[in-house]
Amino acid sequence: MNTSTSSNTQNWPAVRRTLEMILPLADTFAFMFYNRFFEYEPAARSLFKADMSTQRKKVINLLAFALRGLDRPYLIEKELRRLGRHHAQYQISRQQYEHLNEAIIWAFGETLGSNFNEESRQAWHHALNAITTIMLAAAAETKAMPAI
Repeated sequence: MNTSTSSNTQNWPAVRRTLEMILPLADTFAFMFYNRFFEYEPAARSLFKADMSTQRKKVINLLAFALRGLDRPYLIEKELRRLGRHHAQYQISRQQYEHLNEAIIWAFGETLGSNFNEESRQAWHHALNAITTIMLAAAAETKAMPAI
């Protein structure tokens, strides 16, 4: 992630602790996350195949990638930009990203209980805002590119 804007205020140790705790519970986390997201965005369900197990595995893999990449933010940013460009084809709005972020934070809290404290919540809020900014910027660049 663009460390020039986020590293000074980001609590990476809290993010790392949360990721380490969630990985053994990742399937439960992913299930709860998607259920909550679909409560916020019922129409988004149609963007996913009927079998959500594959999508849950993608979320688990993304969490593991994020944990490995915290020490190498340039790798995370490259992947987030790729994802942002990919998601541009679905015309994901800023509000939908915000609902995704809210669902992620909610699922962390539900899955980890008291282990997801206010410090962790704030750290994830900042991290998800940075992620959203990167992905939306990449999506906007994709939309601005002339058709060939």
